[in-house]
Amino acid sequence: MNALPTGDGHDRHLVDFAEALRALRQRASHPSLAEMSRRSGVCIASLSGAHNGRTLPTWRTVEGYVRACGADPERWRSRWENLRLTQHTDTGDKHAAVLKEMGSHRPAHSTPVGQERGRAGPAPGSHAPLPRAEPARPCTPPGRLLPPHLRRRSSR
Repeated sequence: MNALPTGDGHDRHLVDFAEALRALRQRASHPSLAEMSRRSGVCIASLSGAHNGRTLPTWRTVEGYVRACGADPERWRSRWENLRLTQHTDTGDKHAAVLKEMGSHRPAHSTPVGQERGRAGPAPGSHAPLPRAEPARPCTPPGRLLPPHLRRRSSR
């Protein structure tokens, strides 16, 4: 396992959660990620990400991780939800601070988008189109086959 993040730029609550997941795995005789993936149906990358302390894993991933270690996922649910709410609140506070700072630098003569010359909505061309996202790839645990409709067709 890689070292957990340290320093000011990282969420201490998230790192603590990752440490607790690592401790749970250790108490379960340190199963391999491949074995945990087989037991839980969650891909290895997601399981690895759950205990790296950099991003909040989904509930499905945490549930699979905990179940693969032989523990009760419901005992972890409130802990995960509290962490998710804490992160949401922290992000909202940071966002509000940035907006406040930006508001103090806005020129006095600027007009909010949509209010220029009586328009009700944003001006045409006032926003860039969103980039196209790559399609999601299915995450299949080792030893499991994809359903036929998700298999790649060969170009032969």
